[in-house]
Amino acid sequence: DFQFPSEQVSVMKEAFLAMSFIHTQDIGALLNQLGHKLKEKELKTIIQCSDINSDGLISYQEFMDILSRITMKEVFQELDTDGNGVLSRSEIKVGMEDKLSDRQLEKAIKAVDLDGDGQINYEEFINLFTKPLKHKKKK
Repeated sequence: DFQFPSEQVSVMKEAFLAMSFIHTQDIGALLNQLGHKLKEKELKTIIQCSDINSDGLISYQEFMDILSRITMKEVFQELDTDGNGVLSRSEIKVGMEDKLSDRQLEKAIKAVDLDGDGQINYEEFINLFTKPLKHKKKK
């Protein structure tokens, strides 16, 4: 799992503990200060997903979930060098700095490629980090 720098986490935690929550209307400014510039539509979607009870308040844990989602999207976009919304074998191989053999790469793609197109879309990429992989039993 991705880990935020400990000094960044402690500053955010102290701020949240002092307030217990942050208003959803302040999330954009806080994210901007942390270097995450989001479009209004992206920000609204993330807030809607995070403010489960729709009270307009975000807890510390909800905010950490927001940061994780944003970070995963940024990682995906960085790997997607041609900007077509999917990760090809070559983009994954380059992103992994050629640390995987062709066989390992093929296995990794098969494990998360839900639609079987040989590429990894954003949803499949997120599932890689949020859901346990199902291992096929050998007969």
